[in-house]
Amino acid sequence: MLDVKKGTILLAAGVALLSGLAFARRAQSLPKSGTGAKEMGATYDVTGAYAINGAGSDGKQYTGTATISKIGGEMYKGNWVIGSTNFQSICFRDEDILSCGWSGKHDLGVVAYLVKPDNSLDGVWFEEQNTSIGKEFLVGGNNNLLGTYVIKNGETPSKKKYTGTVEISFASGVYKLKWKTGKTTFEGLGIRNGDVLTAGFNDSGDFGVLQYRIKNNGKMLTGQWAQSKQSVAGLGIETLSKK
Repeated sequence: MLDVKKGTILLAAGVALLSGLAFARRAQSLPKSGTGAKEMGATYDVTGAYAINGAGSDGKQYTGTATISKIGGEMYKGNWVIGSTNFQSICFRDEDILSCGWSGKHDLGVVAYLVKPDNSLDGVWFEEQNTSIGKEFLVGGNNNLLGTYVIKNGETPSKKKYTGTVEISFASGVYKLKWKTGKTTFEGLGIRNGDVLTAGFNDSGDFGVLQYRIKNNGKMLTGQWAQSKQSVAGLGIETLSKK
């Protein structure tokens, strides 16, 4: 990903986000996102205050609170409070999947790729303090989404084109991504649920990824998470229950 300028109109961001993965899915006649069937007549209001119940990859349980607010379109920001630690998050929704990148500090980024039948990845992404999305289309890899992908078509939210590569590996249930665009590199962690691969990314520091299934019209979010710096590699689990 490349640095982007602030201040793009929110309406345009909303339209682009709603059409991004959804358009690619319709064009390929792919199943809906998520591991299960979409709830009939469901709506997805994920804003509000939540109680957190979760467990890390080491099995240690935790509780806390979370607040999710809308930026524009289907873009959101969140704040998780667990013990004395605040975690900042940015997220966006595609149908019943909420993709989030998070960190204890700043420089947040999140991307969600639609996994297509030929193993190409059709993605949308954005970074903290921006109000529009970028696009990224990757080709290469194999049936397990591993290997080196080429960024065939990359576009920042400010419409600047870019190219590069993305190396994807997998260990302990977590995908590891490394973007190279020009002289810049970004590290990422990914989680796959059905036909959506969610990745949080950063150029430094501790960060993580969260991917939720939205249930009961947004009253409950259930998901998995991974963190770049943790004592036990693997996935944690987390449930948010709306207050």
